Amino acid sequence: MTIRSIIEAIDKSQRDTLVSLTDFRGRGRGKGTEILSSRSRGLYWLWCKTPLDQLKQTDHKGGAHVPIKKLLHNRNGLDHICKIQDGEYRILYNGMGGYSKCKKGSAYGLRGRINQEVISNNTKTGTINIAGLKLDINDWKVSFFDFDDAENHQLLRELPETAKLDIGEIYKKYANELEMLWRMHYGTPILCRY
Repeated sequence: MTIRSIIEAIDKSQRDTLVSLTDFRGRGRGKGTEILSSRSRGLYWLWCKTPLDQLKQTDHKGGAHVPIKKLLHNRNGLDHICKIQDGEYRILYNGMGGYSKCKKGSAYGLRGRINQEVISNNTKTGTINIAGLKLDINDWKVSFFDFDDAENHQLLRELPETAKLDIGEIYKKYANELEMLWRMHYGTPILCRY
């Protein structure tokens, strides 16, 4: 299997997980941790239907937050910006998140990283901060590729030199590379800084 076909399979898999951020963050049957467990590692994509001109009115007050206004101004109309859509929704951002111990007794994973995009006011954390900017959460969706989902293990084993690695080691070795390769193949989402 070529790297291109692996990237395309990851893209297909992530599109199959597309869900509203309201359901992703919700509680109850078919919501929240039933969609994605807390202890997971992988890649994620944020989709939005808010018009870009409306998002251009949004601006953070400094720190590591994503500078939405600046990025939309500087990048709109460029050739290699991701143009993937699902109905009214368009991919605006993607990233990665993995399980690791942040401090004694705490855990941080893909689910936590996605939630940071919604509610983190910490100016040291590079997030969109959807709620802090008073953006309508109903205009946002998320999709993801979970390295810990057993259905994805065979695909991940197609990557070079993974025969003796466990999934955690595959995540550490390949997540950043796969994120970058996806952007090279499909275009960089307009709100990704790097």
